[in-house]
Amino acid sequence: MSEVNILRNTRSKLANSRNYCTGLSEEVYLLADYMSLHANLDFTPTNMFIHLLLALDDFRSNKCTFPGAEHTKLSSNIIKYRRRIISQAMMFSLIVDAISDEEFSNEFRKILKVMHHWEIPNKVSK
Repeated sequence: MSEVNILRNTRSKLANSRNYCTGLSEEVYLLADYMSLHANLDFTPTNMFIHLLLALDDFRSNKCTFPGAEHTKLSSNIIKYRRRIISQAMMFSLIVDAISDEEFSNEFRKILKVMHHWEIPNKVSK
């Protein structure tokens, strides 16, 4: 049986994505910020993918649907930029590259390509 790849302290790493991965658009950081509000402490690559899809669904529906969320209304920044966030969501893979090890990052990218058929930006060296 293969070892499960886990990203520890996911919530904190997503919340601090601006420090881990500089130079992205504010919309990509808003996506990471939103995901950090609803993230578990530890994620597998599959958990990260599902979490990303749930966040994007929230932006499309204009309401928070994460289980246990205190508020169902999205923040004004999310509402204002939600279309741009959705259109730039493939750039989120760069944040995952920056906050995780190479094995986690590669597995996450593979899931994105297979399940979502996204054109993912190339990795940036750390």
